Amino acid sequence: LTPIRTLKTGTDALQAGARMLGSREGRNVVVEGASLFVHLAEALDTPETHNFVRKTAHFSYDVFKLLASAEGELLMQAAAEFGHRVIEMANSPETVDLVAEAVANVTAALQDEYDLSTRELEARLRRGHVDEATAAAAAASLGETPARAKEDSDAKGAVEVSEPFEENEELTAERKSTATDEGFDESHPLHLGSKSEPEP
Repeated sequence: LTPIRTLKTGTDALQAGARMLGSREGRNVVVEGASLFVHLAEALDTPETHNFVRKTAHFSYDVFKLLASAEGELLMQAAAEFGHRVIEMANSPETVDLVAEAVANVTAALQDEYDLSTRELEARLRRGHVDEATAAAAAASLGETPARAKEDSDAKGAVEVSEPFEENEELTAERKSTATDEGFDESHPLHLGSKSEPEP
C-alpha cells in the first residue's frame, strides 16, 4: 500500500510540474533558458576556453594520480584519524558544557540588545521621529496596533508635559511648610504670597 501511495504522490508532483511549465510564465522560462544556453555556448567557443578545458583535464589526472600514491594514502589515513578525534571531542561533556555556556552568553547579549533597541524604538515613537510605515511596523513589533501606539504616545506626552507643573506644586508646598515652621503665617500682611497690603 505504501509504494502505491508513493508512486501516486510522485505522479501528482510530475503532473503539477508539467502544468507549471505549460503556463505562460513556464513557457517564458523555457524560451529564455534556451536563449541563454545558445549565448553561453557562443561565448565559450573560443581558443582560450578550449585550452582551459584541456588544462583542467590534465590537472585532474595529476590530482587523482597523487591521491592514489603511497603518500596520498597516508594523508587519507591521517585525515580519517583526525576526523575521529574531532568527533570524540565534540561529543565530550566539556564541549557540551562549553557550548551551553556560549549559548547562554549569546542569548543574554541578544536579549540586552533587543531590550535596548525596544526602548530606543519606543522613544522614537513618542517623539514622532518615524514615518507612518515605520510606525506601523514598530507597533506590530511591539505587539500594539498603530492606533494604540498613537494613544500611548499622546498619553506619555501629556504626562511629560504635566510633570514640571507637578514639581512646581511640590516645591510650593515645601516652601509653605518651611515658612510655617519658621513662624510665618500666610495671612500675615508681610507674607510674600499675600495680595493684601499692610495697614498704615
